[in-house]
Amino acid sequence: MLQKVESLHKELSDNQRRWNEEKRQLISEQAAASQRLSAAHRQELNELRSTNTELEDQKTNLKDSNRNFDKEKNLMEQRLADAERRRELEHLDAEK
Repeated sequence: MLQKVESLHKELSDNQRRWNEEKRQLISEQAAASQRLSAAHRQELNELRSTNTELEDQKTNLKDSNRNFDKEKNLMEQRLADAERRRELEHLDAEK
């Protein structure tokens, strides 16, 4: 009977040791998977931030380009208006 109890106690101890090893392995695998997932999310977030920065830069460049275009357009319209006024004045002077 004592041997049976000792045998069962040893079996219980062995099973508890194996369970603790398996549990540690599972916890370790879960931690590694979590770290990989976190790293992937950080990488994706960094890529999104980089893309967002590039798009913001493009937006700023387009606004600057539009602003420069508008300035150039206004300058050309002013020059055209001045040229038309000079032509009208020259035409009026020629009629006199």
